[in-house]
Amino acid sequence: MKVRGSLAVTLSLFACFVGSTARAAMTVSTVRETQKLRPSDPPPPAQSSIELSCARNEFCAFQVAVSAPAGAAVTVNDVSLGDLAGPCATALSAAGSSLVYREAMLDVTTPSNSAGLTGQWPDPLIPKVDAFYGEQRNAFPAQVAAGQTQGFWVELLIPNGQTPGTYNGSVTVTPAGGSADSLAVSIQVRAFALPSTSSLGSVYGFDWDGPCIGHYGGYGSPNCDDQQLEALNALYFQDALNHRLTISALVYAPPITGGKGDFTTFDTLYGPFLDGTVLTGSGKLAGAKITSIQYTGDQVASSYAAWAAHFKAKGWFDRVFDYTCDEPPNGCKWTDIPTRAALVHAGDPSFRTLTTTSIQAAQKNGVLSSLDILVPIINYMDGTPDDPYPGDQRANYDTFLEGPNALVWMYQSCEPSSSCSNGDVGGSAGWPTMFIDESAISNRMMQWMDFKYQVSAELYYDTTYAMSDNTRDAWQTQYEFGNNGDGSIWYPGKPAVIGGTHDIPVESIRMKMLREGMQDYEYLNLLTTLGDSAFAQTELGKVVTSGGSFTSDPGVLDQARLDVAQEIELDLAKKGAVETACDGGEGADATGSTSETGTTDASGSAPTGASSGAGTAGMPSPGGAGTNAGGTAGGAAGGPSEAGPAVSGASGAPGGGSPSGGPGPGASKTGCGCHVGTAGRSESLALALAVITGTYGRRRKRRP
Repeated sequence: MKVRGSLAVTLSLFACFVGSTARAAMTVSTVRETQKLRPSDPPPPAQSSIELSCARNEFCAFQVAVSAPAGAAVTVNDVSLGDLAGPCATALSAAGSSLVYREAMLDVTTPSNSAGLTGQWPDPLIPKVDAFYGEQRNAFPAQVAAGQTQGFWVELLIPNGQTPGTYNGSVTVTPAGGSADSLAVSIQVRAFALPSTSSLGSVYGFDWDGPCIGHYGGYGSPNCDDQQLEALNALYFQDALNHRLTISALVYAPPITGGKGDFTTFDTLYGPFLDGTVLTGSGKLAGAKITSIQYTGDQVASSYAAWAAHFKAKGWFDRVFDYTCDEPPNGCKWTDIPTRAALVHAGDPSFRTLTTTSIQAAQKNGVLSSLDILVPIINYMDGTPDDPYPGDQRANYDTFLEGPNALVWMYQSCEPSSSCSNGDVGGSAGWPTMFIDESAISNRMMQWMDFKYQVSAELYYDTTYAMSDNTRDAWQTQYEFGNNGDGSIWYPGKPAVIGGTHDIPVESIRMKMLREGMQDYEYLNLLTTLGDSAFAQTELGKVVTSGGSFTSDPGVLDQARLDVAQEIELDLAKKGAVETACDGGEGADATGSTSETGTTDASGSAPTGASSGAGTAGMPSPGGAGTNAGGTAGGAAGGPSEAGPAVSGASGAPGGGSPSGGPGPGASKTGCGCHVGTAGRSESLALALAVITGTYGRRRKRRP
């Protein structure tokens, strides 16, 4: 008995030792969002913390990597982001509003091009709790095979009214057995906001019956009749809009045929997307509007006229277009274009006609005068010596753009990055792509190219192609046109696959990269509208050099964004859009309260209300900035709108709050906040700017 007991103790201790050894060997790391975590790659460098910088009304994202030791598998029961504590007892709520996903894998059997690799690639994102119905899905428990790495995606929409400053908290990884690991998360909330409606237009296609096929095997009752189809597709449209993307092919049933019909059903289904009322609630881009909508109906002048009249009455006409021809002469004959365009313009001379072609081809084939929107493929905008038009062609579009209704957009396709033919590995690496087996940064670069070539929108032919064929499973393959992922940014979220009870869209990592790129564009665009285009171009040049050349280092991109964010805040301060912070003098609120919204009058009172600046399209509309003596901004000008981004007060002030968030020597009483009185213009601008930039820990030196 004694020997048995000793043996039992020995075995127990041995088991504990083995378990603790395996547990100790498991690594948990924070990883930037622009990196794909393949399970068989070496574990990422151990990082126990991450520092992020995000504007208000921006989705802030990062990843958590869990790597299992070589000799044992690991089970992860949960990943959660807690609330983050900010300056002056403020908090950034994350526990109930952040989204966590398990990164599922797609097995690539044929590479897209020379940069692609076979094997497992992370792409589908299985939500812990979905953003549509709030249902728990099967992201957890997550099994991590021995010697492999599993990624988890974490994101949070920074509320538009969030006080700028640094917020600190942690993300917790809970394994099955053993203690949880906590990783430090720091988010610098910038003193400006991104607009909900994207400044860069997008024109993304959609297979209308794709979700029906992907979710239910086909169109029709009992699961996907017309009403069910509309409801399911609406989830996809809303999801795209909340990722700053527009599905332009919204319309299923034409409201007008032969010039007759009405828009009652149309307005009910699609009006909220055009009016900016479809997205509501936490984690949504409130007020976001689609930036384009494609005409759906017969080619009859009276039908175009009916659309034009209705859209003008609703204030939507600037976003509607006719997709006159796609890639002639493949999509139509060149001679078909003037005929159809004449019908469109007979309905209304200002109804825009679109064709995906270059200006050179349009001129050569005599159709340029029939077209309002030219959409060249990226390698026809800036080609290599092997392309039809080598070098930067953007200047060739300037004369065309002098027309009163003319626009230039741009698109990417299977060309030039792949062979465009199944079974053949070809094409040239180095271009922006939607490919699963290319780097995350390549999936994020198209919007930087849009900014470089000064196009007003980007077009993409489809988003649900892989689920539109009932002979294949989009969860098993997205290989088409010689590459992996072309024409597809979602997976059909069936309960049988992801858990829960309702069908939902499942986003891809590539879709998240598109959103990151759209947000990058907003930074560059805002800086340009502030009159600082030279700085924007300098930072742009650090990331991209031509249509087929961009940095492969996410760190270069991150630094460019930081530089641009700081320059935006400096420019806003120079323009008087940011008041100096309260120093506890004239007009200070003795109670230490903070004014979150409204304008500030000269007497020191801060009534709540809308921004005092009216603004113009695409320009900031700053209102008064209620700031506090604790070193953080308490004011916010209204929020993102068509008129421009919201701007907030700066952190700290000479003689007032300290950059670290504590009350400064001149603060009145001990309250953290106070209302700003007179603007404090007599203070040194250099000191004010120094305080603003001092809130960010990794401050860079200003250029001389």
